[in-house]
Amino acid sequence: MIFADKLIELRKRNGMSQEDLANQLNVTRQAISKWESAQSMPDSSNIAQMSKLFGVSEDTLLNDDKGLDGNDDFTTSKVLSKNEASLFIKHSQKSARVYSMAVMLFIMALGIYLAGRSYLLCNYWGTTASVLVGTILSVGLVAIGVPIWLAWSFKNPNCIYNGKTLSVAPENIEYVKSKREDFGYIRKTYNAIGIVMCILCAIPLIVVKELEPLSFEFALGMVLIVIGVAVKCLVYASVANRSFQRLFGDGWYAPRGKKISSAMAKTTAIFWSAVLVTYLAHRLLSDHWYKSWTIIVICSAGYLLAFCIVNAIVGFLYDRRNK
Repeated sequence: MIFADKLIELRKRNGMSQEDLANQLNVTRQAISKWESAQSMPDSSNIAQMSKLFGVSEDTLLNDDKGLDGNDDFTTSKVLSKNEASLFIKHSQKSARVYSMAVMLFIMALGIYLAGRSYLLCNYWGTTASVLVGTILSVGLVAIGVPIWLAWSFKNPNCIYNGKTLSVAPENIEYVKSKREDFGYIRKTYNAIGIVMCILCAIPLIVVKELEPLSFEFALGMVLIVIGVAVKCLVYASVANRSFQRLFGDGWYAPRGKKISSAMAKTTAIFWSAVLVTYLAHRLLSDHWYKSWTIIVICSAGYLLAFCIVNAIVGFLYDRRNK
């Protein structure tokens, strides 16, 4: 467990703010913030003060291999060898492919289901055949996606060394950095493809509006299929990149990123709970229950907006508090 994490834990255990601790040590709050974000280390006199203030030994504070109880810390930190880091990165990228594939299948399943119920296909194939084929294909994709999702859940690289703060042995930092640079080109390519496809996904809506106004559901189904591929690219790039962030303690694994991630977890739980209640209420009480699926589609776009807003607000507040 690194010093920065120990300091945060000890300060919170004692019910102290950064300002309170700064006053106790006769330093600035900015100094405390830098210590807690691992940007700098306190000098020996500050260490001695904190040792007396919190009632722990200086060795416990400074030794990353020890937990706050003074015992060997086998659960909160791990320094990876070159081979361990390489395997961790490979496993992360493989899991990212599996996870992004499952997400794509779920989105495509909804798209195919909507397309099968559309006026265009029902008029061409017949209502019964069109709905039946669309339902079978969508259920089939979900049936494939669920075991893929479960496989990823059990093999998720974040479950490896679960709860531990990871780092790389000093002699292997350059090796991992080179791996990160190599993946950087792949990540940019996947992000570019995903963004371009998100922009182009509006084309089916425009075309169908001009040629066949009654087939909005078919166009929306095609849009979801294109979005499924786009999301796969974006999710893969993001999830695979997190392995490097975890090894270097930046991005989502930096103090700022952890704050945003924690806020997003709460937002996600509240948001989708509200969506589920709204969907069920509309489904059970509305005369137009057969249109309830539009709530999921609209709220999916709303969730992306909520993600951006929460990200910006929490990031702004964190930066302002730690200036």
